[in-house]
Amino acid sequence: MQHQYLSYRNRVRLFKNQISSVQSQINSTKQQKASTQSEIQELDRQLASVQAEITQLNTKIQETTANLNKSQQELKEAIATREAHYNTLKKRIRVMYEYGNSGYLEALLSSDNFSDFITRLEYTNKLVEYDNKVLKDYTHSEEVIATNVKTIAKDKKQIEDMKAEQAKKQQILDNNIARKKSDCKTA
Repeated sequence: MQHQYLSYRNRVRLFKNQISSVQSQINSTKQQKASTQSEIQELDRQLASVQAEITQLNTKIQETTANLNKSQQELKEAIATREAHYNTLKKRIRVMYEYGNSGYLEALLSSDNFSDFITRLEYTNKLVEYDNKVLKDYTHSEEVIATNVKTIAKDKKQIEDMKAEQAKKQQILDNNIARKKSDCKTA
């Protein structure tokens, strides 16, 4: 009978060892689950952060694209304005060439009287002011064109850079989503 008793004791000890081993596995699994859940929460924070960065980049890309479109439109208008000023300037230069530099002086000196001289002087001053304004407008158009060309190049570069950054962020987002799916399967 003592033989059966020892066998019973061995069985109890064996069951206790098995229970202890299973309890240890349960505890280990709980720790792994908690660790995995913690990793998933961290991935969720990272996903939200990267998604916010992508959204912000999209907004910046849209704003920069709108600025680019505006600059391109301004460039077209400036080119048209420059052409108009250029044509006017060409006509004035042709007139000045045909009449020579002495044209203004001859017009003044051919006055019949002092009143006619003053009238011609005012007319000559207005022509000179007009010529200066046409030249100034033409120069301003050239400056606007140069500024818009620089702005367009800068905006295109910014859009290119932001799209590259957006692609990197999207790759990070995709990798984090894949990691999260993998972690969720193990949890």
